[in-house]
Amino acid sequence: MLKGKAKIDFEQWYKTKYAHWALLDLYKLPQTMQQGVLLEFFRERGIDVSLKKYGAYGTAYEYEVSQDDFEADITTGHSPDYNTAFTHAIDKACEIYGGEG
Repeated sequence: MLKGKAKIDFEQWYKTKYAHWALLDLYKLPQTMQQGVLLEFFRERGIDVSLKKYGAYGTAYEYEVSQDDFEADITTGHSPDYNTAFTHAIDKACEIYGGEG
């Protein structure tokens, strides 16, 4: 899911912050717990990722990715399910973090 500079920096951050857990242990956790760790990594770097139900019946999810220093630079999108929306949001967060977005 992570790529480029974000992947490299995440692995270093994880090893430092959670020294008592191997990185492989992260991928054994339930997906929602893995997602929480990714959100924490980006939040600590000033990139906010949020997801919420969207649509008249809450049948889709909207994601929003923004950077603390650039309030006007907000990326949003929609996906039919939470995991797809989360993946798109993390892709955008990686772009912002690596200076590609």
